[in-house]
Amino acid sequence: MLFSFQNITHDFNGKKLFTDIGFTMNEGSLLALRGANGSGKTTLLKILAGLIRPRYGFIFFDDFEISEDISRYHSQLNFLGHKNALDKDFTVLENLKFFAALVNRRETLDAVIKYFALEPMLGTKVKELSAGWQRRIALARLMIKKSKIWLLDEPFTNLDEDIIDITLKMIATFCDQDGIVILSSHQAIKLPFGMKMELADFKG
Repeated sequence: MLFSFQNITHDFNGKKLFTDIGFTMNEGSLLALRGANGSGKTTLLKILAGLIRPRYGFIFFDDFEISEDISRYHSQLNFLGHKNALDKDFTVLENLKFFAALVNRRETLDAVIKYFALEPMLGTKVKELSAGWQRRIALARLMIKKSKIWLLDEPFTNLDEDIIDITLKMIATFCDQDGIVILSSHQAIKLPFGMKMELADFKG
């Protein structure tokens, strides 16, 4: 499995945002994007997720360019943006059950709930939770959907150190299982022992 993006160029309101961004990743790879706010990290992740079309450039997954079969690509992708994409009027359990049913992975729920220690909040509506708990639930969904690529935009926002450690171990396990991860973070990342990460300073 191979994931690569080549010559990605994009502008916003007529202003060049970035030019000729490219990277090639093999299975088990982790790439961290570093850069100031407004440098284009979020836009690049949305482009890699197939949510925005770049002005120019190509994104290849496995044996095809993603625009050739975007549904096939999305079936192998987990994208976590700034927004948690949770129904705030649903309880934690209702959100997780809905997502698990959507991707036909109901059997994963017990393990996910245990891993992120969600039991105390299962009956609580999302709108009653802190920002940290809401982010925790959004991250838990990564374990539900079976995929090959995770694109994570500031995944550690609003998390305490214990949950950051749990999340990094989850990412490490995913990479050990030949997954590919690209994330952005303004925070220093303390990797679990033996885990390797490539860095890309993103200046836009």
